[in-house]
Amino acid sequence: MISLPWRPLAPRGYGEMIETSITEREADKLYDLAEGCNVLEVGSAYGFSAVVLALGARHVLAVDSHHAHPLSLAKMRQHMRAHGVADRVTIVVANSLVFLPALEAQFDLVFLDGDHRFSGLWADLEQARRLLAPAGRIAVHDYEERSCPDVRPAVTASGIKGAVLVDTLWVSDPE
Repeated sequence: MISLPWRPLAPRGYGEMIETSITEREADKLYDLAEGCNVLEVGSAYGFSAVVLALGARHVLAVDSHHAHPLSLAKMRQHMRAHGVADRVTIVVANSLVFLPALEAQFDLVFLDGDHRFSGLWADLEQARRLLAPAGRIAVHDYEERSCPDVRPAVTASGIKGAVLVDTLWVSDPE
């Protein structure tokens, strides 16, 4: 079982607080990466990262299978409305291993923070690479996070080049 350091944060420093394991510095980097982009997010929890991404992005497609739990999805929708980004976020309740292979879109940024197991993340990374627009970037959360020991090996095995830029946020070099 993964135990991440959760904290309440207000996206971009204002508005309603949302529980997240993302740090303020990581949120700032995600906002910068998403500015003007079409974004695919895998793993949304209560919507903090989707809000941050949507504040800068043209559109965010947020995929999360854990929204089978009604409170998670309801809270995410509430946070989208409270932060004025509901019209820029499409929420899909689905397992990324099933949904992503059927997806036929291109994204300027793919943010992965869903499955933290080696096999699941590696599969998400392979789909992210396929769905990435030219010069697009992939960002992976929880790289070097002690409670997520499979993240770094999965990223390394994918062969995608990049670097840890902020806290536990790893970002690929432009493709």
